[in-house]
Amino acid sequence: MVTYLQSSMVLRWFLALSIGIGVALGAGRAFSADGPELVLTGSLDKKRYALGEPVYFTVVLRNASDQPQMVAPDLTPQDGSIEIAIEDMKGKTSVFVPTSVLDSDAPAATLPPARVKANVVAVFFGARGWTFDSPGRYTIKAAYVHREAGKSARVAAAPVTLEVVDDAGGKLLVQKSKRPSQEAGQFLLWMSGDHLRGGIALLEELLMKHPQSQVANYAALALGRSLARHFQDYGAEAVRLPDYGKAQFYLQRVKPAELPVYLRAQFDLTQALVNAGLGRKEPARIHLNNAKKAIGEREELSKLADAASRTERTIERQASHGPAQK
Repeated sequence: MVTYLQSSMVLRWFLALSIGIGVALGAGRAFSADGPELVLTGSLDKKRYALGEPVYFTVVLRNASDQPQMVAPDLTPQDGSIEIAIEDMKGKTSVFVPTSVLDSDAPAATLPPARVKANVVAVFFGARGWTFDSPGRYTIKAAYVHREAGKSARVAAAPVTLEVVDDAGGKLLVQKSKRPSQEAGQFLLWMSGDHLRGGIALLEELLMKHPQSQVANYAALALGRSLARHFQDYGAEAVRLPDYGKAQFYLQRVKPAELPVYLRAQFDLTQALVNAGLGRKEPARIHLNNAKKAIGEREELSKLADAASRTERTIERQASHGPAQK
């Protein structure tokens, strides 16, 4: 069973959990007598980001022993298995709090010797708002937290440093304590959310005023991806159907070569859906194959492999029934 908590409840819950984890880990043991059993590494696609540009952090957990190890089924801050802290340019360190937390009773997974488990974590926006809200140098500190039989242990990764540079588009987007700015961050994170109207308007303003901004690339992808899918708008008590024509309008403005691999694969999956919805079977297949190639055997993109399979079924179904209305 899986349940989620969101908004301010997440912040209170996660801060309490973090304090509890810190106490428990003091006596935790992450190493065997012969050396480290598990090794965690963290990495970024690049070292320099524009203000407001989404930052995706890849975590890789490797079994460095000669015996199978029991590990968390996922590596994510949402379930507490990955703990992330951000040190800013003034030396202040803050725990990264995700916008939602995951309460799951899924059993531990077996990680064979020399094998890895990996995931891509969005760290640019959380329950506290924008993580990197000013230009400067930041350090990401990540740790894998292992819990088993009432005991906890912690495996820390080497710190990773990035630089955030000023950007006119990002300056428009990242406005501390302003609701449209917070909604825009949520929309970029989820790449969905028709109810985040102030955030959508701010992203559209960004595209109009600063089309050359690096951040505009992500805004166009998020808006296009959102429109390519259904959305259950509980406020309006209605389901908004995909608008493939409008989605394509935004997707045509995306520069996929400038996106991290994780988002390039999602761009191609979205283009595959949109082209299929517009009755363009061959372009849909080309984009689907591009996504499959990007995903390949990369463990951190394994969840996108399921999305690729679903997209392929959708293409076949729409090819047999003809193009959608929009």
